[in-house]
Formats: sequence, C-alpha cells, structure tokens
Amino acid sequence: MRNKKDYRDQLSTLVEDLADPAARAEVAAEKEKVERFVQDESKVLRDDIEAVGAELKDLRTQSEQASPEEGLELQQRIGDMATVLDQLLLEFYEQIQRMTSLGLDSGADAEYLDQVLQTRAQSLASRIELVTTEIKTQSSLLAKASEEEKKAIEPKLKALEEKKAANAASLRATVEVMGKRGLDTAEYSQLLISATGEITGDILDTEVAMGLAQEWMERVGEWALENGPGLLVKVIVVPGRLVNVVV
Repeated sequence: MRNKKDYRDQLSTLVEDLADPAARAEVAAEKEKVERFVQDESKVLRDDIEAVGAELKDLRTQSEQASPEEGLELQQRIGDMATVLDQLLLEFYEQIQRMTSLGLDSGADAEYLDQVLQTRAQSLASRIELVTTEIKTQSSLLAKASEEEKKAIEPKLKALEEKKAANAASLRATVEVMGKRGLDTAEYSQLLISATGEITGDILDTEVAMGLAQEWMERVGEWALENGPGLLVKVIVVPGRLVNVVV
C-alpha cells in the first residue's frame, strides 16, 4: 500500500505541474499519458477498497467466533485493516481532485466514494452504539461484582473500550472525508462526541452543538442522580465559542 501511496503522490505532483501555466515543456507534452495514468488509478483504488473491505468483513466474522485470546489478535488486525481503509478513502478523494484538475469526468467516482463513505459511517455508528451499550452493561456488572468476578469482567471491559476507540477513530476519519465531499456529518459528529467525550473544532458546528445540547438536557437529570457531588462541568474552548460539557 505504501508504494501505491507514493505513486499517487507523484501523480498529484504531475497534475499540479500541468495546471501551472509555466509547466515544463516535457510535462505538458506528456499530458495525455498523465491523464491515462490518472484514469487508470481510479480502478486500482476501487479494487483496493473492495479488497480491504472484504477482508475486514471476514476478520469481523472470525472475531465473533474466536476465543478471548484469538479475539485480541483479531481485533488488532481489524484495527490495522480499518486504518488502511481509512487511508484509501482519503486517497480516493484525492484521486477525484486530480481528475477534476485535469478536466476529466469524475462523476462516477464521486458517486462511488459518497456511497462507500455513507455506508461505512452508518456501519461504524452502529458498532459504536452497540459497543457503548455493552460497556454500560459490563460496567454495571463490575460495580456489583466480587473480587473474583472482577478478574473476568475487567479484561472484557478493556477490550470493549479498545474496540470503541478503534471504531471511533475510523468514524472520525470517515467524517473528515465526508466533510470534504460536502456530505451531512452532523449525526455522526454528535455520536462521536457523545461516545468519546472528545470535542474538536473540525466536528463541532452549530447543528451538532444544538443536537448535543438537547441530548445533554435530556440526560443531565439522570447523570446528576448517578454521579451526585462528582458531577463536573468542563468548559471547552472551540474556535469561536465556549462549550460547557457535563461529565
């Protein structure tokens, strides 16, 4: 994958050279060849995305049937492959930019990328919601468990937290590319903040902030009862605004 990334970076450099009015004569003379290379790369990227996606699906199926020891190893492989897929989706966005710069038709590629991004975001969001529920269940069991029972619950809880973090990282990367494509990301940005407690300026806009405010107002009474004196309010500075977060 790394060699392919280097090759795509070189294509981007050639495209930038062609767009420069003062482009070197030898580069301009090779315009048709560069255009062909760029068009061919769309299929290569699609094939890579489909292959990695299929491998991820297979690894997740194996993980569901694996022993705890095998599950940890598989989860690491899933995380690694998810990172590869995140990078490929970003590279496909850059591929569309290259085609647009050359005046080539990128409509089919843009439609494909948008569909993959939206499907992936929905899948990751569902996984985050599911693992968050599992974490709450295991946390409740841990609070009432004996010391012996805790030895079995704590590793499960740690694995679930790691799984949630990995899915959240991929969703954040997906949301970033969706934003570049002008797709609606408010729902997923709100989920990221709710699930991880992390707020960054790139995923917090007015719509997300309003959604979070409504969610927090609905839950603040429950949180206050559960946390009592331990309830804190953090003031987080986001470019252009202050956000109060109940934690």
